[in-house]
Amino acid sequence: MRKVWNKFYVLMALVMLIWSGTAAIVTYLFQDGQGLRPGEVVVCDGLICLAIMLGATLAVPASRRSLARYTLRQAPALAVCGFTGVFLYNTLLYSALHSDAKDVVPYVIINYLWPIATMVFGVLILKERLSWHVVLGGLVGFLGFLVVQLARVREVGLLADAKALGCLMALGAALAWGLFSTLARKWSDKYGLDPLSSMMLFVAAGTVFSVILFAPTARFGYIFGRWDILLALVVLGGAAHGLTNILWLRAIKLAGAGRTAVVSYLTPVLSLAYLGLFHRQWPSKWYSVLGLALILAAVLLVELRRLRQEQRAAEPLPPDRG
Repeated sequence: MRKVWNKFYVLMALVMLIWSGTAAIVTYLFQDGQGLRPGEVVVCDGLICLAIMLGATLAVPASRRSLARYTLRQAPALAVCGFTGVFLYNTLLYSALHSDAKDVVPYVIINYLWPIATMVFGVLILKERLSWHVVLGGLVGFLGFLVVQLARVREVGLLADAKALGCLMALGAALAWGLFSTLARKWSDKYGLDPLSSMMLFVAAGTVFSVILFAPTARFGYIFGRWDILLALVVLGGAAHGLTNILWLRAIKLAGAGRTAVVSYLTPVLSLAYLGLFHRQWPSKWYSVLGLALILAAVLLVELRRLRQEQRAAEPLPPDRG
């Protein structure tokens, strides 16, 4: 059992370190020197990720053989996962970040409600056990979103500004990822899907949606003609979305959606550190600081409770004096 948890924490450490850089990379692509549009990043990210994932799948014998096991019966599951976890999530998140590329901190904080969404969908879809501390943690985390959102609305007006709408798009992205995580886990168990090949097919399905919607207006000549933009997209598609998605699904399989979601709450701290380091964007607004504090409080509330339960379970039973 200890080996399982050690492996889980190693996987999650890699996921957090790599995934945390997503906002910083996307923000760089939206800045004036690059000037990419959200749809262009979505479609190029998808195409590069698909190419890398396909190569990795074909290079691994077990994953390559698993492709022969996929049938049309699994096509709807693959399409739904690809739509929610690749196309919808990326489109909503990138649009939120693009709404105010000079201050993406509020949207990054709100987007990290996806662990709460993962726990909720884990209960609804995977029938995982719901306890009071998970409920309370979810409420505290959602309160963090409300603080940021309501303060943003008061600052710029209800949906009168792209900045306020960006908060709602960031929340939509969090819900999309939570739904994807639980559905992918459910159908992976049901159909015995290989993590690498199934993620490649999820990316393929999501990329089809993005190509249909965004490719006709994308400036591919400009994008692929700039080495700095291309390098950023390769890191984004290959590492931040290809490798980490595989590790994320494996972590859920090892520890369940609830615990994986809670540990993932440490990711926004690293993400904000990247933004501060590379873009000098810090949570300077009071509502950003308070919202982040509430979300991290939700982590401590749930995770410390779980750790105490594990410690009690590991304690030796008292000797029988009968």
